[in-house]
Amino acid sequence: MNEHAHKPDTLTELADRAGGNLRAVVFFGSHLVNSAPGRHSAADWVVIVDDYRAFYREFSAWFGYPAGLVAGLNRLLPPNVIHIPAAGGAGIKAAIISEKDFARAMGARAKDHFCKGRLVQKVEIIYARDDEIRERVNERLLDARMGTLDWVPLYADEKFTVESYCLAMMRTSYGAEIRPESSGRVLEVIAQQQASLIESFQPVLDAGIERGVLTRDEQEYRLSQPPGEAQKWRWRWYFRKSKIRATLRWLKYVMTFAGWPDYIVRKLERRSGIKVELTDAERRWPLVLMWPKIIRNFIRLQRSRKS
Repeated sequence: MNEHAHKPDTLTELADRAGGNLRAVVFFGSHLVNSAPGRHSAADWVVIVDDYRAFYREFSAWFGYPAGLVAGLNRLLPPNVIHIPAAGGAGIKAAIISEKDFARAMGARAKDHFCKGRLVQKVEIIYARDDEIRERVNERLLDARMGTLDWVPLYADEKFTVESYCLAMMRTSYGAEIRPESSGRVLEVIAQQQASLIESFQPVLDAGIERGVLTRDEQEYRLSQPPGEAQKWRWRWYFRKSKIRATLRWLKYVMTFAGWPDYIVRKLERRSGIKVELTDAERRWPLVLMWPKIIRNFIRLQRSRKS
């Protein structure tokens, strides 16, 4: 177990209070791969539950809004992201999703790239209610990795190695959201998990050859047939829609993520070097006063990446 995964009492409390409603917890992100997490960086979990309303009734103190309202938002645009406090650290940034929604989010019928973009990387299942659920979660993770054959070759060079395949995958996944990271962040994240990525995706590319999707010339792969315009358009629309849906999730953070204004500002500074000072009024009315400032700095960051 990675030393940054969680405080043992946090996971124990989550499992004890949620009872049978907690199905699995998947750990991912900078703390797992050790890609420069700061002291204000929360560990990243995907928390898979049985019933949203029942879960939020148990943990309403973590967000302070009616369980029914927050559960409705989770069903409307899964997952919700909540902050789970932990002693002596920045706590947990937990994406809450039902097993049914998780299966869809990791499969071919996914409405956006939120879960896939995070969980095709190195992950660790740190809790599963039983072996059957653990197996199902592993199957969904494999579904997402195998599904990359449908889109990564469209964003990679015409000929690619397993390393350049993973780079195209990560760059495209990061591009599916407006993120407060510098342009070098993708390379940093890949460097910290390169061996794991190669181990995970070498079998995926080999399966692509068996299916006739790819051909191989020594260490380089390519698509067996050039992609059609309809295929290209479908994936352009998918990633454009993903960015829209990811941005809409920010509006939910007001209700689901305690202390989100300071968290976003710290992350923007940590990952991009852009320092943002919030006034008391901006903290009190963040949707009205804070977002214009944050958006201006995101635009500034995007322009700096292109220059």
